[in-house]
This record gives sequence, C-alpha cells and structure tokens, in this order.
Amino acid sequence: MADKFVRFVTHQKDGVTGQLVGFFRAAYALRRENRVQAHEVEELNELLSWFDDYLDAPTRFARSKNKHAHEKALSWFKPEADEHIDRARVLLALLGRHGVMSEMLTTAKPGMIIYEDDWQVAAIPFKDKDF
Repeated sequence: MADKFVRFVTHQKDGVTGQLVGFFRAAYALRRENRVQAHEVEELNELLSWFDDYLDAPTRFARSKNKHAHEKALSWFKPEADEHIDRARVLLALLGRHGVMSEMLTTAKPGMIIYEDDWQVAAIPFKDKDF
C-alpha cells in the first residue's frame, strides 16, 4: 500500500452516478435510520466526530465550478493517512455488523485530482477506470 490511494466502498450503488457508495454515506444513513443498537450509538458517534475533527470535507466534487455541475469525483485517502485508514476500518467493522458489506479499493492513479489536502484527494476517475 506504500504508493496507493485507498478508498473504502460499500456494495450499494449510487442511483445517479452508478458508483459504489462510500462508507461515510453508509455510516450516516445507519445513524439517521436509528439502526444501531444503544451500546453502539456512542461508538458510531465518536468515530464520526473524530472524522469531523480530523478530516476536512472536500470543497469540490465536480470539475466545473458551476454550482449545478454534476459531482463525479470520488474521495481517496492518501497512502500516508494511516490513522484515518485505521479508524475507517473500525467504522467499517461496525457497518458490517449491520449487514453493510464493504471492500477496500487501491490505486496509484485515482483520476484527475480536483481537491487535495494532507490526508485525501477527490478525483474524477479516468474513463478506463470503474471504481
């Protein structure tokens, strides 16, 4: 994984883009739908709060700066985001206990990068990639 970007996805597909849904979207849906048991609520909230504190939300998901542009970019952790990736795995384990199947994708070329910070990139996949 030394030079690979990492993306965790669920086996659910987005109705608009056809892309696999990312784990954050699945985690927020799980919380919103009150599908977690009482003893898991604190764990879920702590994990999501940690990401809120230590991972910025990308400011762009579309190539165009038009506010109505179709958002095609996918978020990927950078190879050096070890703690983020470790915590993502804990969150994925919680999702898995509730029947949300997931997998880890890796690539050296996530696509055309339109957003970048210390821990992640948002990239529009190249046409020959099916992430």
